[in-house]
Amino acid sequence: MTTITDSRRLTRSENKMIAGVCAGIAEYFGWEVTLFRIAFVFVSVLSAAFPGIFAYLVLWVVMPYRPEVLVSERDRLPPPHVRDVQT
Repeated sequence: MTTITDSRRLTRSENKMIAGVCAGIAEYFGWEVTLFRIAFVFVSVLSAAFPGIFAYLVLWVVMPYRPEVLVSERDRLPPPHVRDVQT
């Protein structure tokens, strides 16, 4: 029986241009994010763009967010009454 010891999960990244799909894949495999995005666009254009766009949309729906991405920027800020106090 094989057990999975690596706790990595393929998730969408917070480092996103559109939905974080390309960045999530690149970070999962340890690749440079910008180079992966360029390669993805290049391959998509060479394949008449439709398969690449379709794959991206499917991955956008299927790939989960990272838990820290679910926290919105508003939730990371202190409450307004704390922000307004000047030190």
